[in-house]
Amino acid sequence: MKNFTGLSWEKTVFERFKKAGKDGLTDSELENLTGGSHETVSGRRNDLVRKGVVVWNGKRRKTMSGKKAKVWVLAIYADSSCPAPAPRRPSRKDIIIAETAISRAVAGNEQSSQLVALLIWLRSIGSGETR
Repeated sequence: MKNFTGLSWEKTVFERFKKAGKDGLTDSELENLTGGSHETVSGRRNDLVRKGVVVWNGKRRKTMSGKKAKVWVLAIYADSSCPAPAPRRPSRKDIIIAETAISRAVAGNEQSSQLVALLIWLRSIGSGETR
């Protein structure tokens, strides 16, 4: 989907991070600069985080509502003080792909207790159960 500038939202968000430099941006600042909704800009920022292009710099800034929000920067501006990104929970698609691969390995007599345990764990994540 394109925004009012004709660029994709991801490209627009990326360009705003480039302009912000080491100062970075909060999601609220991104909303104000781009005119996009919170869902749009935070979603595109999350896409850039998943790709390793944008990282949290470990700082927070007050938003217009007075709440403290994370400040995000391009990874090239990250330093050793930036916290490591938390591992993301696998998506339903990730789980289905892994389940299929494991099921095929088990069906092909490549059975091992580790594969079976992994398959059980993946199915529990997919159903929302956790141990």
